[in-house]
Amino acid sequence: MLLLLLLLLLLIMMMMVSADMQLWRSEFNPFMRRAQMRYCYKLIVVPLCVFHQMAESIGDPKGELMFVVNAGRSGSTIVMKVINHIEHACTFYYRCYM
Repeated sequence: MLLLLLLLLLLIMMMMVSADMQLWRSEFNPFMRRAQMRYCYKLIVVPLCVFHQMAESIGDPKGELMFVVNAGRSGSTIVMKVINHIEHACTFYYRCYM
């Protein structure tokens, strides 16, 4: 069991969905992880070292990025839903990564 857990820590799993699906938009699901699970048609498993090589070859993002961090019970859900309707913006709920 411990060996399996260690192996999973060394792998990156990516879920493939249709290119036209913007799963970060709330119309699919309020939580991106659930939307990924529902609309995934292919699972790709990559060793962590290969993932880092892929990221290096792609390079840094070409546009400006802004990260907004919020605290729970502060009205953050409604703010995230409003931001989600801006054309070139997307939001990720913290539960997507837990």
